[in-house]
This record gives sequence, C-alpha cells and structure tokens, in this order.
Amino acid sequence: MSSTTLAAAGDQALKNRDWSTAISKYSAALAQSTSPLWLLNRSKAYIGLADFPSALADANAAYHAALSRANRKLMADAQYRRAVAFLRLGEHANADCAARWALQLLGTQPVSAPDTETTDVDADGNYVPRKEEVAAAVRELIGGLRSEAMMQVNPARNQLVAIQSFRQQCLGAMEKLPAGDKGWKPTASKVPPKDENKTQAVATPKAEGTQPAAATAKANTMAAKDLRTDFYQSTDKATLSVFVKGVDKSKFSVKFVPCADASTSTTVYLCGLPLGQEDVSVKLALGGPVTIAESSFRVSPVKIELSLKKATASKWPGGLEGKPETASPDNAASTESASVTATPAAPAPAPAAAAPSYPTSSKKGPVNWDKLAGDDNDDDDKDVNKFFKQLYAGSTDDQRRAMMKSFVESNGTSLSTDWASVKDGTVETKAPEGVEVKPWNR
Repeated sequence: MSSTTLAAAGDQALKNRDWSTAISKYSAALAQSTSPLWLLNRSKAYIGLADFPSALADANAAYHAALSRANRKLMADAQYRRAVAFLRLGEHANADCAARWALQLLGTQPVSAPDTETTDVDADGNYVPRKEEVAAAVRELIGGLRSEAMMQVNPARNQLVAIQSFRQQCLGAMEKLPAGDKGWKPTASKVPPKDENKTQAVATPKAEGTQPAAATAKANTMAAKDLRTDFYQSTDKATLSVFVKGVDKSKFSVKFVPCADASTSTTVYLCGLPLGQEDVSVKLALGGPVTIAESSFRVSPVKIELSLKKATASKWPGGLEGKPETASPDNAASTESASVTATPAAPAPAPAAAAPSYPTSSKKGPVNWDKLAGDDNDDDDKDVNKFFKQLYAGSTDDQRRAMMKSFVESNGTSLSTDWASVKDGTVETKAPEGVEVKPWNR
C-alpha cells in the first residue's frame, strides 16, 4: 500500500479519534517517506493516548523534516506541537518558549535568530513572563476590529490568537505551581535535539500495544489494587477501562466467570497483565451482571477497554465492587480474541443518493444534512465562544467595562477594550457595508 494511502487512512482515524489506528497508519506511511505533516499528525495521536514523550519526539523530528524542506509554516507547527507536549509533561516554561518560537516563525524573524526566550529568567532561574502580558498581546491582535471582522475566517490571524491563548493557559497554570517545581525552569533548546537513533525509532512503525521500555517498567512495578480504572454507562451498556501499559496482545485474554444463568457474569479476569516480574491475572468484580456473548474488549497501548452488555437494563452504582486483585481464573468462560473483538470499524457512509428524499434543484445534487451535522469539530481552539471567554477573563475591570458598554451600545457591531475612549459617550452602531441600520421599535 502506498504511503499516501496509508497517511489518508491515518488522517481519517485521527479525525475519528481512533488514536491507535492513526499511529499505526502514520507509522507505516513514515516507513516509506519522512513527511513532517505525518509526524505532526502522529504527535497529535500520541497526545490522545497520553504518550507525551513520543509526542515530543515526533514534534522534534517534524521540525527537522520541515527544516530540510525549508518549510517555515510546518516548522512553526512543529514548535507548537512541541509546546503542547511540553505542557502535558509539566514543563510549563519550556511550553511557553516553544509557543514563542512558533510565533516567531509565523512572523518575519529569521530562522537563525538567537534564542533569548530561555534566558528570560530571574536570579533563581525561574521563568518571568506572565499571563497578563500575553493577554495584552491578544487584545492588541484584535484591537480596532469590529465584531463582524472578528468573526470572519482569517487563518493567519486565528492561528496567532490560538497560540497566544495557549500561552495564557500555559502561564496561568505555571503561576499556580509551587516554588521549585520543574515547570518554572526553561531547559529546552530552540532547535530541537536531532538524535539519529531517536529519529529512526520514531520513523519506524511500532506494533500496536507496545510501549517504550521505561513505560513498561513503570507498569511492572504497579500492584493490582493500584490499577487506575475509568467507567461510564448507559442503561444497557457499560464501558470499563483499566489503564496499564505494555500489554502483549498475543498473551492477553479476558475470561468471565458464569453466574447461575451461564450466559451472564459478574466477575471478569484480565489474564496476561504485566504486573510484577511476570504476567498475572487480575480479578474484577463488576457493578452488575453482563451478557458474556455480547461483551468484548480492546487492547490499546495504554489501557484495556471492556465493552459490556448489561444483562438487564439498569444503572449501576459503579463500574466495580471493590479494588482489582490478583487471582487465578476458575471456571471462567473466555471471550473472543482481541483481534476479533477490537473496536468495530466505523460504518460506511450512506450513499449520496440515499441522503434526503425531498426534491432539490442544486447542481451538486442533494445535500446530506446528517453528514454535515456530524462534521462538527469540537476543537476548543476554534471555538469562538471560548476565545471570547478567555479574552474577557484575562482583561482588567476597565477593559471589561469597555467591552460590555461598546458591544451593547453599538448593537453588537463594535468591541473595544479602551475604557477611556468609550466611557464619556454612546458608542455608535457601525453596520457592515451595504446594511442599513433601523431602530428596533419602528
């Protein structure tokens, strides 16, 4: 299969938030061609799986791949992905430095400009930029814009605002850290380290379900009772996730202990978990009875996910009764293998002809409104409401008063953060060109 076909499959999996599949597809594509865009997308998928070191490694590799192509835009994107990975790793100062380097690349500074960001520290080596300084930069970016102009699609401006908003989030979190925390210390380099061995490892496809040795070692020191679990349910189904790294799919299985009704179970064993010096079985007491034949599981690099069909429609008080414990299965019925019960593929989209059944005169044919509704992206960075909330939250009292007064008095056509310029008079309505303003009561 060609690299572009594999990458397209990775793009679709990333869009569907199927992180493991996305990583697998991008890894196969990168084995044929080192594309900075594919590395950036795989970095996003690693973030989704909470594998932050791998996400940072991919972002570093993407920077060098973009540099070799003299692609300034992708270099900026790589710095931003570094910033996201640093923040998730708890390195707040490094995250803000990387975000600033991304902004430089989106501007006019030369790529070879010296690094002054990591030296922006006090006598104790703590990073000194603060959230309020960044909030002022955001206000400057949108200063003087009328409200309708702010709503217009402007990718370049929106990217700058998104990165500055990220910096507000990053610095706000840093300011809450205790003294001496590593998040205060900038240690990153402007040009990411180019470790040939690391880069090669990043570009080589990794078998799904495997983890770096360090991650596996950490998992091996964990006792069964300390396993982290997550649970959510509807009246007829429940999903239980058990977070453990380094599970070997070939050795792992799930077994249910039948109740008096042999088709149901309230006890499940996870067999082949890498805890201690050898693989062990862990017993889970479920919050209610499940139908064995209609239950399945999936193994990902960071967790085991059980999809459970409830025997009776009801709400359980919790996913488990008590803590997980190490035990050997006795009289247990096996489920299907992991390869069979992995998450089912998304159903194929309905044919275009089967979209709406009503007549249409459009030259493009009927519109599938259900598909359009499903295309909504919940990415918070593109959420206009969240942007304005962040802007308002980062403003002073005078700036908030100015925003409220200008927006209300101008009937939503103007937004100002300068209280001195709007406090003494009524802010006039400034309608878009070609629109006539009429009083609402006439």
